[in-house]
Amino acid sequence: MSDITKGFKDIIKTLDLTKLKEQNKLKVWTDNPIQIDFKNGGIVDNSNDLKKAVTILETTLKDSLSSTNSLDEVLMYKDNLNIVSTWLKGCRLQLTKPLDELKKSFTENEKVLDNLKDDIKLKEDSLLEEIYKVRRIHIFNEFQELEDNLGFAIEVDFKVFESFADDKKKNKSFDVNTKGKLNAAAKEQILKQFHLVVDPIIKEKMLQEEKQKEQQLLTMQLSKIKTTGTNEDLESNIKELNLIEDTLDTYFPNIKDNAKSQILSLNKVIHDSINQNDKISKEQKQNLKDLAYIAAIGIIDTDNSDIVSLTALIEDIQNCPDLNNMLPANRKKVSDIISSLDARILELRNVKLRDVQVPKVEAAETPAIYPAGKETIELKQYKLSESDIKFISEIKISAVDENVAIENMVNYIANHLAVSGLKEV
Repeated sequence: MSDITKGFKDIIKTLDLTKLKEQNKLKVWTDNPIQIDFKNGGIVDNSNDLKKAVTILETTLKDSLSSTNSLDEVLMYKDNLNIVSTWLKGCRLQLTKPLDELKKSFTENEKVLDNLKDDIKLKEDSLLEEIYKVRRIHIFNEFQELEDNLGFAIEVDFKVFESFADDKKKNKSFDVNTKGKLNAAAKEQILKQFHLVVDPIIKEKMLQEEKQKEQQLLTMQLSKIKTTGTNEDLESNIKELNLIEDTLDTYFPNIKDNAKSQILSLNKVIHDSINQNDKISKEQKQNLKDLAYIAAIGIIDTDNSDIVSLTALIEDIQNCPDLNNMLPANRKKVSDIISSLDARILELRNVKLRDVQVPKVEAAETPAIYPAGKETIELKQYKLSESDIKFISEIKISAVDENVAIENMVNYIANHLAVSGLKEV
């Protein structure tokens, strides 16, 4: 049976598992294999010897396990390994625990010193911040002086210099001398930063002033262009606009696109005026033509008693090809004339209806359409005229009931047709 402690017996000659088990139980390890010594400010230990002993134990145990088939032996090795493992760990804790407490005591002193360093740092930062404030003020004073002596009326937002000032305030080269002035190198850096910010502002302001001058000149020139007048005058104004547009590159380079837009807009207004003039001229011509037509049909004798001629006249007026082309007001006048003619026709028909005497028609045998021995008779087609249809649609009958009303309506229409007749198709 192999002894797994044989490697440790090179360190402790009288090593015994029974003694180790007892020490493990009491948690007091008198057979301690760990050796630590402090010499010449350093530490001397036997960690290499312990590593060698553990290696021997590992080899011995693995060989024993591979060569045995006895469960009792395996359990015995398990028990022995637990004893050695507990013993070695207990020895290490027994030796290092006091050192841990000593370390804690030492580190408390170190914390006190570190805290004192923090106090010094806070005070240092406080004093430096006062120095930084002074430097920052002198930096911004220099920016302000540069703006005052710029000779160009612009407003600079000094917030744009804060990043620069926050960076340079930590640089000793930005301290002022005994006369309260910054050195030349510091001034040069400030001047460079000033122009980096201000030059684009100056350039933009100069550009805006140029644009304003150009716009004033353009406005003056465009104000002379009239948007009303005769078409001849308006065409001349369009030519004037074209001449102005030809000078955009020379006189209006900074507002060229905007100037083009203004000229285009004014050009459109002038063309709209030309179109309006054309429309008015066309309407005036049409109006004269309409009025001549209205005057021609306005002399119609509305006292005429010939219903047929009046009806034909209405149809002629309604079929006039120029009627739909008339101006709205003139179409209304023609419509009034047609209405007056319709009223005259209705009046004449009512008079005839009152005067007519409808004879009783005896029932007669309807003749044959094709009499025997004679040629076929051609039938003709008839229809109501539009004026008759309109007249009939406006008839109102008063009666005690619908049957009587129907009878009276039929008689009334028959009497009307007997007078006016039907229109042959």
